[in-house]
Amino acid sequence: RQMASPEFGEFTDEQCVAFFTRKMDQLAESHPHLQRDELLAAHPLVRCMLQGTKPSLTLGSLAPDGPVCTLDGVETTLHGAVRAGSGPRKLTVLNFGSYT
Repeated sequence: RQMASPEFGEFTDEQCVAFFTRKMDQLAESHPHLQRDELLAAHPLVRCMLQGTKPSLTLGSLAPDGPVCTLDGVETTLHGAVRAGSGPRKLTVLNFGSYT
């Protein structure tokens, strides 16, 4: 069934909160072993929106450095990977999930 709400990226803050509240309720029903705090820990932006707090990262702010793995399996840092990918015709792709 097609959603009658705006496309992602066009939601108001209130629409985002309503959307994620519905999704959290659906997840709680379908996966009762998951705790709400566990779900929110994995989705910090959603946690901020539902709690009405400002996220620590905002558009234009510097990304925090942290450990990452390249697609070749080499461990590095986020800043190191971005620096290594800079230059003519080089791109850095961030995947905030798993790549299998």
